[in-house]
Formats: sequence, C-alpha cells, structure tokens
Amino acid sequence: MYTLKKGYILFLAVFLVSCYDVKRTTKDITQISDFKKVETFATEQWGNVAQKIPSGQEELYGFQDQNEIAHATMGTPIRMFFWQDNNIIESQTYRVPVMVEGKMVSLLTVSLGEKMSVEDFGGSVLIKAIQEISEKNEVKPYGILRVHPISSDFYIINENDDLNYILISPNPADRKKITFEELRKIINKE
Repeated sequence: MYTLKKGYILFLAVFLVSCYDVKRTTKDITQISDFKKVETFATEQWGNVAQKIPSGQEELYGFQDQNEIAHATMGTPIRMFFWQDNNIIESQTYRVPVMVEGKMVSLLTVSLGEKMSVEDFGGSVLIKAIQEISEKNEVKPYGILRVHPISSDFYIINENDDLNYILISPNPADRKKITFEELRKIINKE
C-alpha cells in the first residue's frame, strides 16, 4: 500500500510538471505567433506606407533615396510597454523596424486590437539610437518602455532572464544600463 501511494504521488508530480510546461509552451507560441502576425502585416502594409513618403523628403524618414524605400524590409517587431502606477504594463502595440541593408532606419507602429492597423510611421532618430544601443551591448530589443511622466523612452534588454533598462537618448553618454529599482527612483524623482 505504501509503494502504491508513493507511485501515485510521483505520477501526480510528473503530471503537474508536464501541465506547467504545456502552458508555458502555449504562451511562448502565442507570443511568437503575435510577432509573426505583426511582421507579416507590416510587410503587407509597407507598400501603402512607402507611397506616402514625399519625394525629396526621404531623409526625414531615415532613407537616402526612393531606391532604399523600395528595397526596405521589416525587422523583428519590438513590443511596447508603458509605465503606469509604478508598474510596467504590456501593450498591444508593436514598433516594427524598417530595415535597409541590415540597418534599422525607421519604425512602423502596428496595433493589435480587434483589427490590426498601422498607427504611425517615422521615428528615425529613435531607431538610430536603438540600433546603436543594440550594437554596443550586443543585444536585440526586448521592448521599448514609454514613460509619460518624464517624457522618456527606455530600451528594455533581457540578459539571462534579468531585465535592464537603457534610456533611449541621442546622447550616448546618457545611455547607462539600470535596474528596475533605479528606473523607479528616476521616475518618482526619489
């Protein structure tokens, strides 16, 4: 009888662990699915957006000329987060890097909602800073945190499941890696 109980407990433990893995895998697949949906949608919409860039004003949008616009591709979407009540809130908005020859030159903002839509286009200064931060730290963006109370954006990086934040600033001297606690103190002016 004691062996039977022990076997039952072992079976139950293995079953519960396997259920947890299935849930985690399903969540990961959903996130990957969202990224793929957003990237596909941005690629499909690029022609319409690109047509709205006035000839002679390509540089305002991060491009050298119409040829770069015609050959642009979409990079991996970057999820947007917002600061609210001392917490980081995940949004249903993605900033999709527009790529030219492997460099991020502009951003296409895609909103997931009842109907996916392109909300904005531009951000060439923002994406240039993100490109520089990515190259310097040898990381890919985990996300962008928009902090309205201090009118700033932070680049979120994930290093070994530890999130850190870097101020997205045109001035490289301002781009220091900070922890969540340091971020909170900056926002709350402590």
